[in-house]
Amino acid sequence: MRMQWYRDEKDIAKWATLMEIVSLEDIGLIVQVAMWTDQPHQDYPDLTRDLVRAADDADFVACVTDHFRELNGVKSLADDFGIEIVVWPELFTHAGRGGYFNRVHDAIRESTSRTLWLFDPDNGIEPARRVTNKHVCLQELAGVYGLIPEGDYITVYQHNTRRKNWPDKARQRLSEALGGHTVELYRSEVTGQAVMLAVRKE
Repeated sequence: MRMQWYRDEKDIAKWATLMEIVSLEDIGLIVQVAMWTDQPHQDYPDLTRDLVRAADDADFVACVTDHFRELNGVKSLADDFGIEIVVWPELFTHAGRGGYFNRVHDAIRESTSRTLWLFDPDNGIEPARRVTNKHVCLQELAGVYGLIPEGDYITVYQHNTRRKNWPDKARQRLSEALGGHTVELYRSEVTGQAVMLAVRKE
């Protein structure tokens, strides 16, 4: 994820979706595997005016507003929902993706809480060609799914691929990579440029 996209409309809608899932599923921890592709910094415009279009529920809007006022504002979001949010701080490169996901695997093995694992690349799951550091590979997600315990969630940010029926095709590809398990598709009224894919380990 590039820091210039932090707190844009898609990011706001994404976090509103995550808060809905953890609230409904009674999950106590979100780990954002942010897949940073550049260094974090603090200079971001105030986009809280867009929040009213990011979620229908005023409670979700208020809590997500707190998160997006500053880069380290996840604590206020977590406190409002009574959960813990951990942001994976490591920079992500295409060449180093093997080691990166090995460390993610280690974190999964050490986890003792029911967790929603958010994979947050710039563009989403890998295309058929030209995989870059803007993508997460299906094999990487399958490896994570094999390690997480029952009841945990994998969620993936997916940007518009400009292909016909791209959200459903992305969901189908992820489902096939995970052995046919059901993948939920979350769309936002804020933007048609991105969706969230979510799967619960059964």
